[in-house]
Order: sequence, then C-alpha cells, then structure tokens
Amino acid sequence: VMITYKLPENFHVAVYYRRQEEERKDMIRHENRYIIESGWKKGLVKDSALDIRIQGEIRRFVETPESNSFRLRMRFRLKTKVSIGDLIINPFIATEPFWVTKTKSLSRNRFYFGAEFPLNKNIGFVLNYIREDNKNKEPIHILNSGFKLNF
Repeated sequence: VMITYKLPENFHVAVYYRRQEEERKDMIRHENRYIIESGWKKGLVKDSALDIRIQGEIRRFVETPESNSFRLRMRFRLKTKVSIGDLIINPFIATEPFWVTKTKSLSRNRFYFGAEFPLNKNIGFVLNYIREDNKNKEPIHILNSGFKLNF
C-alpha cells in the first residue's frame, strides 16, 4: 500500500507499507516494512533527467524481533529517451546504497541498468539487470522484468 503526494519543484513524498515473506532453510520469515520516501527529479538536457530518492525503512521481523532495524536507502538514477523509428526506449542507469543503523554501515549496494519500453500512456514494459553487492557475501546477479503502471 503506497500513498504519494507530488510537491512543487519536482519533489514528492510518499509513505507505504510492505509485507514480505522469505523462505529460509528452517522457517518462513515474515517482515513488515514501514517506509517514508522523498524524491526529487531534474531535467538535464533534452529528454534526460536525474532523480534522487531517499527512503527510511523501519523493518520488523515477526519470528526474530532481535533482527528489527532501521535502514536508509538512497537511489541516484539517470534516465533518457531514445527513439528508433516508431520505437521509444527509455534507458536508465542507477545505484542505490543501503545504510543500516543497527550495524552503522553500508550493508548493500544495488547497481541497475536497463530500459523501459512504453506500451501506451500508462503502461510500460521494463527489462533490467541488477547487481547486488552485500557486505561479506558474493554478489547477486538479477535479470528483472515487469510492467510499470502510471495512473
């Protein structure tokens, strides 16, 4: 569940709740996330923009309350628009470091690149690669696809 409010000067604020279930070897871990977000977007040159998003997450774990924490996420993203005949492609590149207050460290960084292919005014198909680096672990490589809905 997410509520977003657009502010003047290309700013926005949002609050939302997310429930996540993760299968572990010996249990299913349930997590409740309470998130507040703020962001800013600025056009750079024709059809290109930089946006910055900051999120504060309160993370509550049902089975392991000792794991509860607060983390900050900051995403920096560059986007542009490319036309090839009638085909429109919106490529992007981004990085998103995660700061965890419990460990007082950067615990994760995500690096993204990919593109959105608009299907109509409100729907786009997104295809991207994510490399996730976690502290003291091997990198995770993700090929991601989905639909972006704008209403």
